[in-house]
Amino acid sequence: MGKADDVYTPEQRALIRKMTVGDDTPEQRAKLDKARRAIDDYVAIRDNQKRPPWAEGPQKLASPDAKAKSKPEPTPARASKPLPRRKPGPRPKKDWPKFVKKKVRSLKLSGKPIPTAPAFLQLCENELEHQPDIRQMQRLLKALRA
Repeated sequence: MGKADDVYTPEQRALIRKMTVGDDTPEQRAKLDKARRAIDDYVAIRDNQKRPPWAEGPQKLASPDAKAKSKPEPTPARASKPLPRRKPGPRPKKDWPKFVKKKVRSLKLSGKPIPTAPAFLQLCENELEHQPDIRQMQRLLKALRA
């Protein structure tokens, strides 16, 4: 005998032989086959190769007479494709961002300095009769200066 055989005790060798040879009773084999099928079903459902049994609905379990009497399932109101996401918040009034962009562009082209946000707020009030939030104006000017 070689060195590999000396690693295991006789009890361990008998246990390994029993596990590998398969001295299972028919009941044990049936139990193992049922567990293997359950695992295979679970994996198939997880990988979308098989519909889950709870998605089949009550028609699968009901008799053919009950199937004919049951009401059809309502179709979902929403489409399968989700709607594209919009930016949160209300839309700008009087399109003041476009007005400010035009003014900043003309000032840049003429080489003049760009005024501060409060100055642009007053300009919007005078020209568009709408004064936006100062923080929104600061963010827009920061983006335009970059």
